[in-house]
Amino acid sequence: MKPAGAITFERRVPAVLWAFAGLWLLVVAAATAVALFGPAADGVSRAGVLVGLGVLWLAGLGLWRFASRQRLLRVDVAADGSVAIAWRSPFRVERRHVAAWDVFPAGVVATDTPEGEAMFTCRVVLQDGTWLDLAQSTDRDAVQAVVSRFNAVAGRRPFR
Repeated sequence: MKPAGAITFERRVPAVLWAFAGLWLLVVAAATAVALFGPAADGVSRAGVLVGLGVLWLAGLGLWRFASRQRLLRVDVAADGSVAIAWRSPFRVERRHVAAWDVFPAGVVATDTPEGEAMFTCRVVLQDGTWLDLAQSTDRDAVQAVVSRFNAVAGRRPFR
């Protein structure tokens, strides 16, 4: 539950991956039903179709396993600078409350993508070493805006 007066930061990118994986499995399930219970097409080996569907099932289940390990992130920053964190996966929610003095200022982390493009991340590090990625983009100014907003709301001054 969001504390009164709290400002929320959310990262919902994994939901797209969850939806894609679920849609993939739904399509493969429909194709499997048609292959098993529908009429056989002339000149097509049913065994070959089932082997192909088996490969699609393996790919879909691997994708779902990967997708289900990606977590949505919600961070509520209270007026006193304390942080309520919720990590959500498809079948589980993990919640944590962190005192203001255990939250370092947000900063921009720059990395390169495999294609050589610069990727910028707004990262908040907690006292215990846990890090929270609040935003990610190829646009440094957009990420810097999130960093500035978090630090202003949380009452943090960035390290120099």
